[in-house]
Amino acid sequence: EALGRFERVAVNLDQYAGLAAEHAVSGIPAFVSLDSEGEEAAKTSGFMEAAAFNEWLASSMTNLTVSTAMKAEFQTRSQAVEQALASADLDARMKGLSLALDCSERREKLYRTFGLEKLQSLARSEPGLLLEGLNYPGLMGRIRVANLLREKLGDGFKVDPWDQAPAREQAVAAWKGRLGAKPDPERPTK
Repeated sequence: EALGRFERVAVNLDQYAGLAAEHAVSGIPAFVSLDSEGEEAAKTSGFMEAAAFNEWLASSMTNLTVSTAMKAEFQTRSQAVEQALASADLDARMKGLSLALDCSERREKLYRTFGLEKLQSLARSEPGLLLEGLNYPGLMGRIRVANLLREKLGDGFKVDPWDQAPAREQAVAAWKGRLGAKPDPERPTK
């Protein structure tokens, strides 16, 4: 009865070794629950009595529900970041930077990857805005920003993300002055 809520597919692992490797299946029987986009929601292997297997199916269904809700939340959040970063308003772009940093610090790969991509894009297109990320409350976010800016601006960029807030703020102001005095060679001037 519980299996009726799932579309079931039996896979011969000898014929589809790549699929087994993709889901790190090393023994049989193995059970993998995938969401509608083929991403793993739950996995188990080995024989289970009916009651234990039924519990695993219920847990898998919960994971699928959470996964779907998280993807919907991610779509909303990523759109908010995109809109904020595309705004002509500096305050909105600052909010977008903060949201991108928040995403980069989440444990979910979907968020982390998106946040890092946005930060890398800012390092290329708008390092002056990314400098503000050195004032972000989270240390890991500040470290990411410092590393991206060091890649963009060279070894002369020596702002320590571990410094206390006043020292970081002073360094950010100094680098903003430097960047304002010297146009970014990769960015066309109007």
